[in-house]
Parts: sequence; structure tokens; C-alpha cells
Amino acid sequence: PRGVSPAGAPAAAVAPATGLFEQASLPFGLAGVGAAAALIAGRRGTKRAGRSALASAVALRAFENELGVQPPTGFWDPAGFCSDGDAQEFYRRRCVEIKHGRVSMLACLGYIVPEYFKFPGYLSQTSGIKFADVGTGLSALLKVPAVGWIQWVFFCGYMEL
Repeated sequence: PRGVSPAGAPAAAVAPATGLFEQASLPFGLAGVGAAAALIAGRRGTKRAGRSALASAVALRAFENELGVQPPTGFWDPAGFCSDGDAQEFYRRRCVEIKHGRVSMLACLGYIVPEYFKFPGYLSQTSGIKFADVGTGLSALLKVPAVGWIQWVFFCGYMEL
């Protein structure tokens, strides 16, 4: 019978059985309160969100006629870098993108060409290192003497001026 323990303890010491509905009501109740709060907060922010969306849409349309904009996506800025509509920042980012693209293409050539072509002669006559002895990729870092790397750094710095 309900309320009686198997060992014969008084009925008050036995916890009453709970049904499945009673156990699950707390999480569902909290979820309902959370959903209601989200709905109220969403209605309050609708006007502000509408103005913000309109401003960003106008800013994005400012770049619709730029080179590289193609259908069906149009001007595509998934990270939102151009959401402010600043033409100077757009131009600066475009120039930086072109420069980085050129540097990465040269880096790829610098990795591929040594596989098929090596300069004749010595890389360092004092150390007795030939160009043919220098490997490709990261193994070349340890073959080139430190003075060679210093020369390379100064050359790159001079080219950047």
C-alpha cells in the first residue's frame, strides 16, 4: 500500500511517490518563463534593430558598383568589415588585400620553384655550401648561415622603402 514502508516504518517517514508530470514540470516551467522574457525583450528592441538593419543595408549598397561585385551575391561582406560604409577604409582594405594576395603568390612560387631549379655554384664559399645542398621548405632554414639571413632581412627592408 502507498505510504507504508517495507520495514514497517510509520507512514510519515516514507516519501510520497511523485509522478512523471510532477518531476518534469520544473524544467518546462523555467523554459516557459525564459521564452516569455525573450519574446518581451524582442518586441522592445524591434525599432532599434530595424534602424540598425536599415543603416547597415544602406552602407552595404554604397559598394554595390565596385569592381568584383557579381551576381547572385552582390557585394558580399560576411564579417561586416564594411558595415560602416566608409569609402576610405574600403579602399585601404582593398589595397591591403591585393598586396597580401601578391605576397602569398610569390611565397608559393618560392616554395615550388626550388623543387625544379637550383642556382649553380656556392651559396657560401667560406662555409662550402652549394645551392644544390640546400633543401626545400623548412629544411633550408638550418642550411643557410646567419649572415645570409641578415643580408636577406636588410634586402627585404630596403625593398619596402
